[in-house]
Amino acid sequence: HPCRLRLFADEQAAPPPQEATSSSPKLWFAMLTYNALAYTKRCLLSLDLYTTEPWHVVILDNGSVDGTREWLATLDDARVTVHCSTENRGVAGGRNDLVRLIGARVPDDGLIIFIDNDLEFFPGWLAPFRRLFAEHPNVGMASCSGFEMVVHESHRELLSYPGLIPMPVDVASGGYACCVRPAVFRAIGAYDEALNPFWHEDDDITVRTRAAGWEAYA
Repeated sequence: HPCRLRLFADEQAAPPPQEATSSSPKLWFAMLTYNALAYTKRCLLSLDLYTTEPWHVVILDNGSVDGTREWLATLDDARVTVHCSTENRGVAGGRNDLVRLIGARVPDDGLIIFIDNDLEFFPGWLAPFRRLFAEHPNVGMASCSGFEMVVHESHRELLSYPGLIPMPVDVASGGYACCVRPAVFRAIGAYDEALNPFWHEDDDITVRTRAAGWEAYA
């Protein structure tokens, strides 16, 4: 496996947050793991093979019991930081922890990229996101999936799905493959942990991103 990870054991104090520097990577991946070790290995392998810019990934393990923590403990890579939670923090709680762990280390012109551990990267995956953020300075977040929708009293009516051309959306799938400018979190705060263990936390953060004046795209 080309990725070698450094494990920060639970009993060790986390290192103090570092400020972004001119040499800081601009791509900061925020990855939750909960079991599914084979998927985690495949995700990190494809991330390493097909990400053409310097990157760093911060992994929060949400209480795996399938050998994930043991596997992480055997690996070492300066591009990767691993934190093992003593409890399952859920999706919203886990992502909030990841944002805090990344802290000020991502530069203002960088991206926080939320990924789930069953995601697989392919050649050229980054190019559409880079073009979108360069051409549309007011885009605050962009996912590989999202929807235009109408919210009724008892249900949501999905109106459209993204194709091969970027489109503005009402909600972006904000977890498994979503790029967010760091300024967005400074403006809106954190994920809503009342939505734990999961469900609609990505809808909620998209709504608040748009309410703060940013656009969301798929």
